[in-house]
Amino acid sequence: MPDEVQGVSRNQGSSRKGALVKFKILVQRTLAYCLDVWIITLLEVLVLSVVRAVVPGFKFHSIAPISLSSGAEYILAMWFKVGVLETMCLALLYVMFTVSILGGTLGMRVFDLKIVKFGSGSATGARQIALRHILSYLSLLLFCLGYLWAIVDSRGRTWHDIVSGTLVTDGK
Repeated sequence: MPDEVQGVSRNQGSSRKGALVKFKILVQRTLAYCLDVWIITLLEVLVLSVVRAVVPGFKFHSIAPISLSSGAEYILAMWFKVGVLETMCLALLYVMFTVSILGGTLGMRVFDLKIVKFGSGSATGARQIALRHILSYLSLLLFCLGYLWAIVDSRGRTWHDIVSGTLVTDGK
């Protein structure tokens, strides 16, 4: 009888530990995503500033005024001024470059996370990285359900992780 009780408590303990690890990675992924959004915004400002300096008469799209009162307003204004498609393309280039070189985006590397192939744990290829990134927009647009799926998935995988065959894991 004591062995059974120990076995149950041991299983509950490992289950709790697994849930805490999954929650920790989910929080780290969210913070890494926020950091990556800021990095992409800074890259966008840099690229557009260079284009504006090199191409005479270049004007930004003028739909929304830039407000520096909050970071969210600034990012939304940049999206409208530059264009969502341009932002998505720049983000795709950023993600493909950083993941292929570092194993994760700069935000992910700050939190010691990396993207690997699900099952083998080996490095992801360019097609897998691109597919995962493009599908992440769908996960986001559907009321973040694709991201929230990580809460119920036993491995903490989002929809775009599942479809692209990837896993975000500790970089250790």
